[in-house]
Amino acid sequence: MGFLLQVLTGMLLGVVVGICFGSEYSGFINTWIAPIGVIFLRLIKMMVIPLVFSSLIVGVSGLGDIHKFGRIGG
Repeated sequence: MGFLLQVLTGMLLGVVVGICFGSEYSGFINTWIAPIGVIFLRLIKMMVIPLVFSSLIVGVSGLGDIHKFGRIGG
């Protein structure tokens, strides 16, 4: 219960700080913080897409019988 309370408190604090200081520091945010977020999202995509693709390939190749594949696809 303690961890959930910490996460919710952090989220609430982030929203409050964003609302209070967002307009004052918009240049700083757009210059320094936004590129870090973009890089983070690109890194996640770079890891997730190959993981999903390889999981699909391994799953299809592990079926063995082509008739099972048609049944699963249906």
